Amino acid sequence: MGYVLQDVALNAPAKPMKSEFKGGVPYVHAHGRFHGFGGVYLEFKSTTRINGPGGAARLIQQLPFGEANMILETVCLSVDGNEAIYAGTFVSGFNPFPPGGPTPFDLGNTLYIKVVDNGAGQVDQYYNGLVIAIDPVLCEDLEALPWEEYGLSDVNEAADQIKVKTLIPE
Repeated sequence: MGYVLQDVALNAPAKPMKSEFKGGVPYVHAHGRFHGFGGVYLEFKSTTRINGPGGAARLIQQLPFGEANMILETVCLSVDGNEAIYAGTFVSGFNPFPPGGPTPFDLGNTLYIKVVDNGAGQVDQYYNGLVIAIDPVLCEDLEALPWEEYGLSDVNEAADQIKVKTLIPE
């Protein structure tokens, strides 16, 4: 059971950098992929510039009644040092839940994740809470979510990684 929705390209280019960024205005970027708790695989790529966020994510989760394979469009990216909070809205994909009732993967719901880039040679981490909300949290309120209650987990697969950067163009 479930329903298939139009797919979009995860590797679509981020919004082009506008001329306002010349002169040293910083912007933030985060990308990564990891296998998480509950059979979740998540890959994301996002950049926030002066004209707003760009990027996408894909969430795949094995459930007892099927596999969810959802595409998200970036709504917010907040970076503080080596930590990033990503927010994306489900825009397409395959939702294995039966139609007719609200489900976590309904189009328009927003997913929030918080990740930690521990640098080269170190194990990156993610917070165990994948927060899915029907009513979106304001971008400026992302830190207020109860991240510490979820605890941290290490990314375990050799190919899994998380990168978080603040960039200053030349």
